[in-house]
Amino acid sequence: MKNQNLITKPWADYEVLDSGNDRKLERWGNHVLIRPETQAIWEPRRPELWRDAHAEFRFANAKGVWENKGVPETWDLAWREARFRPGSARSSISVFFRSRRRTGNGFRVGSRI
Repeated sequence: MKNQNLITKPWADYEVLDSGNDRKLERWGNHVLIRPETQAIWEPRRPELWRDAHAEFRFANAKGVWENKGVPETWDLAWREARFRPGSARSSISVFFRSRRRTGNGFRVGSRI
């Protein structure tokens, strides 16, 4: 098997800032979130960035819960022609909804990511 590096094209509203210890640190627009990532089995390279995260998804009592430290009710994101509006509800962050208009990238009305 040949080893391959997969590199994505830049996206202004999303960035992986760091990863490690089964988690990833992501920037979604202006908000930094920590989410589980079971393939990140290494140590984080930039531990100083993690303390400033706005929310973290954790497992507690066999359920996933968001610890929200200031993520607003909603905010806007874009990827090419698609528009997203993630949001939080009662301190938990809801799913992203895809753009209302269909694009060449497969986005449809009311589809969930």
